[in-house]
Amino acid sequence: MSALSKKLFYSFIFPGGLICAAALLTYLYATQAIKAHPVFTWLPLIAMLLALFIGWRFNRGKIPVTVILVYVAYYLLSEFEGFWGGDLAAIISTLLPLNFALLAFGGDRGVLSTANILKVSFIALETGILIVLHRVSAGTLHSYLTVSPISHALLNGLGVTQVALASFLFALLLTLLRFIVRGNAVDAALFWGLAALFGGLLSGVHPLFFSTASLTLVAGMVEGFHFLAFRDELTSLPTRRAFNEALAGSRAPSTIAIADIDHFKKVNDRYGHDVGDQVLKMVSSKLSRIGGGGRAFRYGGEEFAVIFQGARSESVADALEELRSIISSTPFVLRGLLRPISSSSARNRSKKSPKPLRVTISIGYSELREGDESPIDVVKRADKALYRSKKGGRNRVTAG
Repeated sequence: MSALSKKLFYSFIFPGGLICAAALLTYLYATQAIKAHPVFTWLPLIAMLLALFIGWRFNRGKIPVTVILVYVAYYLLSEFEGFWGGDLAAIISTLLPLNFALLAFGGDRGVLSTANILKVSFIALETGILIVLHRVSAGTLHSYLTVSPISHALLNGLGVTQVALASFLFALLLTLLRFIVRGNAVDAALFWGLAALFGGLLSGVHPLFFSTASLTLVAGMVEGFHFLAFRDELTSLPTRRAFNEALAGSRAPSTIAIADIDHFKKVNDRYGHDVGDQVLKMVSSKLSRIGGGGRAFRYGGEEFAVIFQGARSESVADALEELRSIISSTPFVLRGLLRPISSSSARNRSKKSPKPLRVTISIGYSELREGDESPIDVVKRADKALYRSKKGGRNRVTAG
């Protein structure tokens, strides 16, 4: 399994998948006394308040508004089960996944952001239209909600209408595709939260699954904040904070490497920061796949760090040399808008033909020794080795 596949798998399963699996096992195998415990009835409300507080503190609105939708749906389904002759439950089970998916898409700029206000307004308008339709022609609406184009014993015994089933499957597919494209914990939580809601409807509106949906969404939001704190937004590599934590836990023998992009300031000055960002992304993508068991970090600016836990310096030299060679031989072509900005003549030349930009890195590395007073000592030695690589002509690997 590749590093990217492992990352997607981890983000998908943890924490949402584990929470939903625990809820399913509880529902299937726990005693009735446990499943009927009042804590499950209160959890949707507690999760909603928790999501609102976290969203307010971190100026995020997507998950809090979605959790509110879950709570409102749970309250209406549990308190007004037979309302409108069961049509209210059919309406909610049909529209809940679609509105859930609506809230899942788009940016996240706070509970009272324009996007959230428009989405909530749409849901309110949709609700008003359905109330009017039911009052005007309840029979026609009922026939549409309960239509069963497929005759099968399994579908008839699910406890939800075929229209609602199709709605859930469509919304689950949308949220799953969104996660596959973006690969973050919040999108995974939205998928598992929707899956938990589906379980809640199949179980006869059991509060356990609605609680699970809310807790999954809150856990996904927390995991998203953890990612922002420990992952670099541009390169997706762990940040210096994550490096410091990993370094503090390192024990001899381990090897630390510090890498720096050569002449990066000139790239920014000549071609602009957009090109500079693309260079950083290219280098980080190669670093993320470094061999020898190394783990790469964005150390700061154009500097990167790699920790080889439990590896001696001589065993990682080939992996570092291979990394340097791969980056220096990777074509980086400036096209169209990515043309030099320093002079009109350079701009005119770039219009005629793509101009390759050679990207190289210099690396210094050192092994953590038994006599080191602190892991910081090995970073200092690696940094000095990096300086010797720069002084020696760049695009080289130096041991320290």
